[in-house]
Amino acid sequence: MTPLELALKYAQCGLRVVPCHTPTSAGCSCAKGPACQSPGKHPRLSAWQKESSVDTRVLSEWFRRWPETNIGIATGTVSEIMVLDVDPRHGGLDSLKRLEKQNGGLPPTPTVSTGGRGFHHYLKHPGRAVKNKIGLLSGLDIRGDAGFVVAPPSLHVSGALYAWRPGRAPWEVQPAPCPEWLTCRIEAETSKTSETSETSKAICSCEDYATVEAAIRETLPECEGQRNRGIFRFAQRIRGIAEFADLPVNKLKPVVQQWHKRALPFIDTKAFDETWSDFRYAWPRIQHPGGFDLAKLVHRLEAEPVHPAAAAAGYETRERRLLVALCAELQKNSGDRTFYLSSHAAAKLVGTSPRQAYRILHGDFIEDSILELVEKGIAGGRIASRFRFTWRAPE
Repeated sequence: MTPLELALKYAQCGLRVVPCHTPTSAGCSCAKGPACQSPGKHPRLSAWQKESSVDTRVLSEWFRRWPETNIGIATGTVSEIMVLDVDPRHGGLDSLKRLEKQNGGLPPTPTVSTGGRGFHHYLKHPGRAVKNKIGLLSGLDIRGDAGFVVAPPSLHVSGALYAWRPGRAPWEVQPAPCPEWLTCRIEAETSKTSETSETSKAICSCEDYATVEAAIRETLPECEGQRNRGIFRFAQRIRGIAEFADLPVNKLKPVVQQWHKRALPFIDTKAFDETWSDFRYAWPRIQHPGGFDLAKLVHRLEAEPVHPAAAAAGYETRERRLLVALCAELQKNSGDRTFYLSSHAAAKLVGTSPRQAYRILHGDFIEDSILELVEKGIAGGRIASRFRFTWRAPE
Protein backbone atom coordinates (compact mmCIF):
# COMPACT_ATOMS: atom_id res chain seq x y z
CA MET A 1 0.00 0.00 0.00
CA THR A 2 1.09 3.59 -0.65
CA PRO A 3 1.59 5.97 2.29
CA LEU A 4 -1.71 7.70 1.47
CA GLU A 5 -3.53 4.36 1.33
CA LEU A 6 -2.11 3.46 4.73
CA ALA A 7 -3.11 6.84 6.15
CA LEU A 8 -6.67 6.25 4.92
CA LYS A 9 -6.58 2.79 6.53
CA TYR A 10 -5.62 4.38 9.84
CA ALA A 11 -8.50 6.82 9.50
CA GLN A 12 -10.90 3.92 8.92
CA CYS A 13 -9.64 2.42 12.20
CA GLY A 14 -10.39 5.67 14.02
CA LEU A 15 -6.71 6.65 14.35
CA ARG A 16 -6.25 10.37 13.78
CA VAL A 17 -3.42 11.14 11.36
CA VAL A 18 -0.77 13.86 11.72
CA PRO A 19 1.58 14.87 8.84
CA CYS A 20 5.20 14.83 10.05
CA HIS A 21 8.51 16.06 8.72
CA THR A 22 10.87 13.62 6.99
CA PRO A 23 14.58 12.83 7.45
CA THR A 24 16.69 14.11 4.55
CA SER A 25 20.35 14.02 3.52
CA ALA A 26 20.57 17.48 5.10
CA GLY A 27 19.06 16.34 8.42
CA CYS A 28 15.33 17.10 8.36
CA SER A 29 12.75 18.60 6.00
CA CYS A 30 11.94 21.27 8.62
CA ALA A 31 13.47 24.75 8.59
CA LYS A 32 16.18 23.73 11.07
CA GLY A 33 17.65 21.21 8.59
CA PRO A 34 20.91 19.77 9.99
CA ALA A 35 20.31 21.46 13.36
CA CYS A 36 17.04 19.58 13.95
CA GLN A 37 17.21 17.47 17.09
CA SER A 38 14.43 15.04 16.05
CA PRO A 39 14.61 14.63 12.24
CA GLY A 40 11.43 13.11 10.87
CA LYS A 41 9.84 12.84 14.30
CA HIS A 42 7.83 16.04 14.69
CA PRO A 43 4.62 17.35 13.10
CA ARG A 44 4.47 19.73 10.15
CA LEU A 45 1.48 21.51 11.70
CA SER A 46 2.01 23.76 14.72
CA ALA A 47 -1.56 23.10 15.89
CA TRP A 48 -1.41 19.38 15.09
CA GLN A 49 -3.28 18.38 18.26
CA LYS A 50 -6.36 20.21 16.96
CA GLU A 51 -5.78 19.49 13.27
CA SER A 52 -5.13 15.71 13.38
CA SER A 53 -7.69 14.19 11.07
CA VAL A 54 -9.57 11.14 9.77
CA ASP A 55 -11.12 13.13 6.91
CA THR A 56 -10.34 11.60 3.50
CA ARG A 57 -10.21 14.99 1.75
CA VAL A 58 -7.89 16.47 4.37
CA LEU A 59 -5.51 13.50 4.23
CA SER A 60 -5.45 13.57 0.42
CA GLU A 61 -4.63 17.28 0.48
CA TRP A 62 -1.76 16.72 2.92
CA PHE A 63 -0.20 14.11 0.67
CA ARG A 64 -0.67 16.33 -2.37
CA ARG A 65 1.14 19.15 -0.55
CA TRP A 66 3.83 16.92 1.04
CA PRO A 67 4.22 13.73 -1.06
CA GLU A 68 7.14 12.47 1.05
CA THR A 69 5.56 13.24 4.43
CA ASN A 70 6.06 10.91 7.35
CA ILE A 71 2.87 9.79 9.06
CA GLY A 72 2.09 10.39 12.71
CA ILE A 73 -0.83 9.07 14.74
CA ALA A 74 -2.27 11.15 17.56
CA THR A 75 -2.50 9.17 20.80
CA GLY A 76 -4.89 9.57 23.70
CA THR A 77 -8.66 9.80 23.78
CA VAL A 78 -8.84 11.27 20.24
CA SER A 79 -7.73 7.91 18.79
CA GLU A 80 -8.70 5.80 21.84
CA ILE A 81 -5.15 4.46 22.16
CA MET A 82 -2.04 4.77 24.27
CA VAL A 83 1.36 3.54 23.10
CA LEU A 84 4.20 1.83 24.95
CA ASP A 85 7.41 2.95 23.20
CA VAL A 86 10.33 0.51 23.64
CA ASP A 87 13.76 1.97 22.79
CA PRO A 88 16.56 -0.66 22.83
CA ARG A 89 19.29 2.01 22.72
CA HIS A 90 18.44 2.93 26.30
CA GLY A 91 17.71 -0.56 27.63
CA GLY A 92 14.01 -0.70 26.74
CA LEU A 93 13.98 -4.36 25.75
CA ASP A 94 15.62 -5.38 29.04
CA SER A 95 13.25 -3.16 31.04
CA LEU A 96 10.20 -4.69 29.35
CA LYS A 97 11.51 -8.22 29.84
CA ARG A 98 11.92 -7.59 33.56
CA LEU A 99 8.37 -6.26 33.84
CA GLU A 100 6.93 -9.16 31.85
CA LYS A 101 8.88 -11.70 33.89
CA GLN A 102 7.37 -10.27 37.07
CA ASN A 103 3.84 -9.75 35.79
CA GLY A 104 3.22 -11.69 32.57
CA GLY A 105 3.57 -10.68 28.94
CA LEU A 106 1.74 -8.07 26.93
CA PRO A 107 -1.41 -9.36 25.20
CA PRO A 108 -1.60 -9.48 21.37
CA THR A 109 -2.01 -5.89 20.21
CA PRO A 110 -1.04 -3.71 17.20
CA THR A 111 2.76 -3.48 17.18
CA VAL A 112 5.19 -1.47 15.06
CA SER A 113 8.86 -2.19 14.42
CA THR A 114 10.45 1.25 14.42
CA GLY A 115 13.36 2.22 12.23
CA GLY A 116 15.52 2.44 15.33
CA ARG A 117 15.05 -1.30 16.12
CA GLY A 118 12.51 -0.56 18.82
CA PHE A 119 8.78 -1.23 19.12
CA HIS A 120 5.52 0.66 19.55
CA HIS A 121 2.82 -1.37 21.31
CA TYR A 122 -0.64 0.16 20.73
CA LEU A 123 -2.97 -0.38 23.68
CA LYS A 124 -6.59 0.58 24.28
CA HIS A 125 -6.96 3.90 26.07
CA PRO A 126 -8.40 3.26 29.56
CA GLY A 127 -10.84 6.19 29.37
CA ARG A 128 -9.13 8.19 32.11
CA ALA A 129 -6.25 10.64 31.76
CA VAL A 130 -2.97 9.12 30.56
CA LYS A 131 -0.02 11.51 30.68
CA ASN A 132 2.89 11.25 28.28
CA LYS A 133 5.80 9.81 30.21
CA ILE A 134 9.45 9.79 29.11
CA GLY A 135 11.50 7.26 31.09
CA LEU A 136 8.82 5.10 32.71
CA LEU A 137 11.81 2.81 33.08
CA SER A 138 15.08 2.90 31.14
CA GLY A 139 14.11 2.90 27.47
CA LEU A 140 10.34 2.74 28.10
CA ASP A 141 8.09 5.70 27.30
CA ILE A 142 4.33 6.20 27.28
CA ARG A 143 2.48 8.21 24.64
CA GLY A 144 -0.94 9.19 25.94
CA ASP A 145 -3.21 12.22 25.82
CA ALA A 146 -1.91 15.06 23.62
CA GLY A 147 0.88 12.82 22.33
CA PHE A 148 1.66 11.16 19.02
CA VAL A 149 3.83 8.43 17.49
CA VAL A 150 5.39 8.03 14.05
CA ALA A 151 3.67 5.25 12.10
CA PRO A 152 4.45 2.99 9.09
CA PRO A 153 5.60 3.40 6.38
CA SER A 154 7.48 6.47 7.66
CA LEU A 155 11.22 6.85 7.15
CA HIS A 156 13.52 6.72 10.18
CA VAL A 157 16.71 8.79 10.29
CA SER A 158 18.63 5.47 10.13
CA GLY A 159 17.26 4.90 6.62
CA ALA A 160 14.96 2.07 7.76
CA LEU A 161 11.17 2.19 7.52
CA TYR A 162 8.62 1.84 10.30
CA ALA A 163 6.61 -1.37 9.68
CA TRP A 164 3.77 -3.31 11.29
CA ARG A 165 4.73 -6.64 12.81
CA PRO A 166 3.19 -9.58 10.90
CA GLY A 167 -0.47 -9.92 11.86
CA ARG A 168 -0.26 -6.91 14.19
CA ALA A 169 -1.65 -4.05 12.09
CA PRO A 170 -4.65 -2.23 13.64
CA TRP A 171 -7.00 -3.67 10.98
CA GLU A 172 -5.78 -7.18 11.86
CA VAL A 173 -5.94 -7.03 15.66
CA GLN A 174 -7.73 -4.67 18.03
CA PRO A 175 -5.72 -2.68 20.61
CA ALA A 176 -5.64 -4.74 23.79
CA PRO A 177 -6.59 -3.23 27.18
CA CYS A 178 -3.53 -1.96 29.06
CA PRO A 179 -2.54 -4.65 31.62
CA GLU A 180 -3.23 -3.61 35.20
CA TRP A 181 0.42 -4.04 36.18
CA LEU A 182 1.46 -1.57 33.48
CA THR A 183 -1.31 0.88 34.42
CA CYS A 184 -0.17 0.83 38.05
CA ARG A 185 3.44 1.38 37.03
CA ILE A 186 2.49 4.36 34.85
CA GLU A 187 0.42 5.97 37.60
CA ALA A 188 3.15 5.46 40.21
CA GLU A 189 5.93 6.90 38.02
CA THR A 190 3.80 9.81 36.80
CA SER A 191 2.95 10.77 40.36
CA LYS A 192 6.58 10.51 41.44
CA THR A 193 7.91 12.88 38.75
CA SER A 194 4.99 15.26 38.27
CA GLU A 195 6.44 17.96 40.53
CA THR A 196 9.73 18.29 38.64
CA SER A 197 7.95 18.02 35.29
CA GLU A 198 5.55 20.83 36.14
CA THR A 199 8.48 22.97 37.27
CA SER A 200 10.24 22.59 33.92
CA LYS A 201 7.01 23.16 31.99
CA ALA A 202 6.55 26.44 33.83
CA ILE A 203 9.62 27.92 32.11
CA CYS A 204 8.97 26.81 28.53
CA SER A 205 6.20 26.22 26.00
CA CYS A 206 4.58 22.82 25.52
CA GLU A 207 6.43 22.33 22.23
CA ASP A 208 9.78 23.16 23.84
CA TYR A 209 8.94 20.93 26.80
CA ALA A 210 8.71 17.99 24.39
CA THR A 211 12.09 19.02 22.96
CA VAL A 212 13.59 19.08 26.46
CA GLU A 213 12.27 15.59 27.09
CA ALA A 214 13.86 14.40 23.84
CA ALA A 215 17.14 16.11 24.80
CA ILE A 216 17.18 14.28 28.14
CA ARG A 217 16.48 10.95 26.55
CA GLU A 218 19.03 11.28 23.75
CA THR A 219 21.96 12.45 25.91
CA LEU A 220 21.72 10.04 28.84
CA PRO A 221 24.88 7.98 29.40
CA GLU A 222 24.68 4.34 28.37
CA CYS A 223 27.38 3.12 30.76
CA GLU A 224 29.68 4.37 33.51
CA GLY A 225 32.23 7.00 32.57
CA GLN A 226 29.92 8.91 30.21
CA ARG A 227 28.40 11.42 32.65
CA ASN A 228 30.60 14.39 31.74
CA ARG A 229 30.12 13.89 28.00
CA GLY A 230 26.39 13.36 28.46
CA ILE A 231 25.79 16.49 30.52
CA PHE A 232 27.79 18.60 28.03
CA ARG A 233 25.71 17.24 25.12
CA PHE A 234 22.56 17.95 27.15
CA ALA A 235 23.71 21.54 27.72
CA GLN A 236 24.31 21.87 23.96
CA ARG A 237 20.79 20.66 23.20
CA ILE A 238 19.16 22.94 25.78
CA ARG A 239 21.17 25.95 24.58
CA GLY A 240 19.70 25.33 21.13
CA ILE A 241 16.12 25.88 22.40
CA ALA A 242 15.13 29.49 21.82
CA GLU A 243 13.29 29.97 25.13
CA PHE A 244 16.23 28.61 27.13
CA ALA A 245 19.19 30.06 25.23
CA ASP A 246 19.46 33.35 27.11
CA LEU A 247 18.12 32.29 30.51
CA PRO A 248 20.36 32.64 33.58
CA VAL A 249 21.82 29.22 34.17
CA ASN A 250 20.25 28.90 37.65
CA LYS A 251 16.79 28.91 36.03
CA LEU A 252 17.65 25.59 34.38
CA LYS A 253 18.26 23.64 37.56
CA PRO A 254 14.89 21.75 37.40
CA VAL A 255 15.61 20.26 33.96
CA VAL A 256 19.17 19.34 34.96
CA GLN A 257 17.72 17.57 38.02
CA GLN A 258 15.51 15.54 35.69
CA TRP A 259 18.51 14.59 33.53
CA HIS A 260 20.52 13.57 36.61
CA LYS A 261 17.68 11.48 38.04
CA ARG A 262 17.28 9.51 34.84
CA ALA A 263 21.05 9.08 34.48
CA LEU A 264 21.45 7.58 37.98
CA PRO A 265 21.33 3.92 36.82
CA PHE A 266 24.46 4.62 34.77
CA ILE A 267 26.39 7.00 37.00
CA ASP A 268 26.25 4.97 40.21
CA THR A 269 25.53 7.26 43.16
CA LYS A 270 27.17 10.41 41.82
CA ALA A 271 25.81 13.44 43.70
CA PHE A 272 23.63 15.93 41.83
CA ASP A 273 25.98 18.73 43.00
CA GLU A 274 28.67 17.39 40.66
CA THR A 275 26.33 17.15 37.66
CA TRP A 276 25.01 20.65 38.35
CA SER A 277 28.54 22.03 38.64
CA ASP A 278 29.50 20.42 35.30
CA PHE A 279 26.38 21.84 33.61
CA ARG A 280 27.06 25.37 34.92
CA TYR A 281 30.66 25.13 33.72
CA ALA A 282 29.54 23.98 30.25
CA TRP A 283 26.69 26.46 29.76
CA PRO A 284 28.69 29.62 28.86
CA ARG A 285 31.20 27.57 26.86
CA ILE A 286 28.75 26.06 24.36
CA GLN A 287 30.12 26.83 20.90
CA HIS A 288 27.42 25.24 18.76
CA PRO A 289 23.96 25.22 20.40
CA GLY A 290 21.76 22.28 19.52
CA GLY A 291 24.68 19.94 18.98
CA PHE A 292 25.35 21.29 15.48
CA ASP A 293 27.26 18.72 13.35
CA LEU A 294 29.81 20.84 11.46
CA ALA A 295 31.30 17.97 9.45
CA LYS A 296 27.86 16.94 8.21
CA LEU A 297 27.04 20.56 7.35
CA VAL A 298 30.26 21.04 5.36
CA HIS A 299 29.63 17.78 3.51
CA ARG A 300 26.17 19.04 2.53
CA LEU A 301 27.49 22.44 1.45
CA GLU A 302 30.06 20.78 -0.81
CA ALA A 303 27.46 18.47 -2.36
CA GLU A 304 24.96 21.22 -3.13
CA PRO A 305 25.20 24.11 -5.66
CA VAL A 306 27.31 27.05 -4.55
CA HIS A 307 25.80 28.71 -1.49
CA PRO A 308 24.20 32.10 -2.38
CA ALA A 309 26.33 33.98 0.14
CA ALA A 310 29.53 32.34 -1.15
CA ALA A 311 28.63 33.05 -4.79
CA ALA A 312 27.80 36.69 -4.13
CA ALA A 313 30.89 37.34 -1.96
CA GLY A 314 33.06 36.86 -5.05
CA TYR A 315 35.90 34.70 -3.67
CA GLU A 316 37.53 32.31 -6.13
CA THR A 317 39.27 29.81 -3.85
CA ARG A 318 37.38 26.76 -2.60
CA GLU A 319 38.41 27.34 1.04
CA ARG A 320 37.08 30.90 1.17
CA ARG A 321 33.83 30.08 -0.62
CA LEU A 322 33.21 27.12 1.68
CA LEU A 323 34.03 29.11 4.81
CA VAL A 324 31.67 31.92 3.77
CA ALA A 325 28.88 29.38 3.34
CA LEU A 326 29.75 27.72 6.66
CA CYS A 327 29.69 31.02 8.56
CA ALA A 328 26.38 32.00 6.93
CA GLU A 329 24.82 28.70 8.03
CA LEU A 330 26.25 28.94 11.55
CA GLN A 331 24.73 32.41 11.92
CA LYS A 332 21.39 31.11 10.60
CA ASN A 333 21.46 28.35 13.21
CA SER A 334 22.32 30.84 15.97
CA GLY A 335 19.54 33.28 15.09
CA ASP A 336 20.28 36.71 16.58
CA ARG A 337 23.09 35.33 18.75
CA THR A 338 26.75 35.19 17.79
CA PHE A 339 28.42 31.91 16.81
CA TYR A 340 31.75 30.28 17.62
CA LEU A 341 34.36 28.93 15.22
CA SER A 342 38.03 28.18 15.81
CA SER A 343 40.61 28.43 13.04
CA HIS A 344 41.79 24.94 14.01
CA ALA A 345 38.30 23.46 13.49
CA ALA A 346 37.77 25.51 10.33
CA ALA A 347 41.04 24.25 8.88
CA LYS A 348 40.12 20.64 9.51
CA LEU A 349 36.66 21.11 7.99
CA VAL A 350 37.75 22.72 4.72
CA GLY A 351 41.11 20.98 4.32
CA THR A 352 43.64 23.77 4.87
CA SER A 353 46.16 24.72 7.56
CA PRO A 354 45.13 26.39 10.85
CA ARG A 355 47.35 29.35 9.95
CA GLN A 356 45.61 29.82 6.60
CA ALA A 357 42.15 29.43 8.19
CA TYR A 358 43.08 32.04 10.79
CA ARG A 359 44.18 34.49 8.07
CA ILE A 360 40.91 33.99 6.20
CA LEU A 361 38.62 34.30 9.23
CA HIS A 362 40.48 37.03 11.13
CA GLY A 363 41.95 38.80 8.11
CA ASP A 364 40.04 38.56 4.83
CA PHE A 365 36.57 38.10 6.28
CA ILE A 366 36.94 40.90 8.84
CA GLU A 367 38.45 43.33 6.28
CA ASP A 368 35.74 42.50 3.72
CA SER A 369 32.95 42.92 6.31
CA ILE A 370 31.92 39.28 6.01
CA LEU A 371 32.37 38.78 9.76
CA GLU A 372 32.48 40.88 12.90
CA LEU A 373 34.89 39.59 15.55
CA VAL A 374 32.98 39.75 18.82
CA GLU A 375 35.42 37.90 21.06
CA LYS A 376 38.85 36.58 20.13
CA GLY A 377 39.80 33.04 21.11
CA ILE A 378 43.09 31.81 22.51
CA ALA A 379 46.12 32.23 20.25
CA GLY A 380 46.77 29.23 18.04
CA GLY A 381 43.14 28.80 17.09
CA ARG A 382 42.39 25.85 19.35
CA ILE A 383 39.89 27.83 21.40
CA ALA A 384 37.09 29.29 19.30
CA SER A 385 36.56 32.94 18.58
CA ARG A 386 33.06 34.41 18.64
CA PHE A 387 31.78 35.97 15.40
CA ARG A 388 28.73 37.56 13.86
CA PHE A 389 28.05 37.11 10.13
CA THR A 390 27.48 40.67 8.93
CA TRP A 391 27.91 40.55 5.15
CA ARG A 392 24.90 41.41 2.98
CA ALA A 393 24.65 41.21 -0.80
CA PRO A 394 24.62 44.65 -2.44
CA GLU A 395 21.16 45.83 -3.49
